[in-house]
Amino acid sequence: VDLKDPMAFDEALKLAQEKASGRLDGWKLDSDDDRIEYQFDFDDDDEEIEVSVDVESKKGSVDD
Repeated sequence: VDLKDPMAFDEALKLAQEKASGRLDGWKLDSDDDRIEYQFDFDDDDEEIEVSVDVESKKGSVDD
């Protein structure tokens, strides 16, 4: 992963929106378990959903 040029925000957001819907409340680019990932927080009818997108594999997952 090129830390100076990770996956574009728009690309990561699109992948996250495939896993969750609702209003985007916040996001961050973070390192977790030696992986760089975007973390998106969505609010869908008062249900909070956190989605992580791995910048290397380009896979999104809903966090429990």
